[in-house]
Amino acid sequence: NAIFKTNGHEVIYCEHPPDVAYDLVLMATSIIGASEERVAAKVIKEKFPTTNIGFFGAFASVDVDEFLRVGDFVIQGEPEQLCQELAKGLIFPEGLVVSEQIKDLDNLPNPDYRGFPVSDYSYAPLLKNRPFLPITTSRGCPYDCFYCPYMVNQGKYFRKHSVLRVIEQIEECIRYHNINSILFRDIVFTINKKRTRELCELIIDKNIKIQWGCETRIDC
Repeated sequence: NAIFKTNGHEVIYCEHPPDVAYDLVLMATSIIGASEERVAAKVIKEKFPTTNIGFFGAFASVDVDEFLRVGDFVIQGEPEQLCQELAKGLIFPEGLVVSEQIKDLDNLPNPDYRGFPVSDYSYAPLLKNRPFLPITTSRGCPYDCFYCPYMVNQGKYFRKHSVLRVIEQIEECIRYHNINSILFRDIVFTINKKRTRELCELIIDKNIKIQWGCETRIDC
């Protein structure tokens, strides 16, 4: 969203097939919603044959052929590098395209949730205070558990936002959406305990009043 907006594009968020033709539709994929996602893509293609449809996410990355039956391309890997080229008009992808990992996450723009139905989001019963949003402060995990879907795109190489950049993201979410709770969606939020402590202490020092949760491992 933010990558395309910063390059001058209009971005619309949809939860159902759109009623008008767009140049490009990017669809996130999931295990539980894969069938519905392919049906939605088929509906869009039938109504608007010239609309380019791309898929991203772990499930599309491992079930490429099924998604290419109803779309134009599948992004394998983290989508941002390819989206940067798309937004600048540098590529016109077809089929399976590999998107390289972003080595320095601070080079990415902060996520832009404006236009999303933020008031509908929640993470109850863990986090009951709304509005709620997720934040990802790092990517990759050296544990590489065989059952973990995150590993398909993020890989074993651990990369992280600076602590100050994470605070900036939290403050933007509060400023634009008045959020009261966040979930840190890192694969293992506490993998670097020193950094985690620095972030928590800075949240306290800046008097950021927010409820939060995280994902981690028992041994971390």
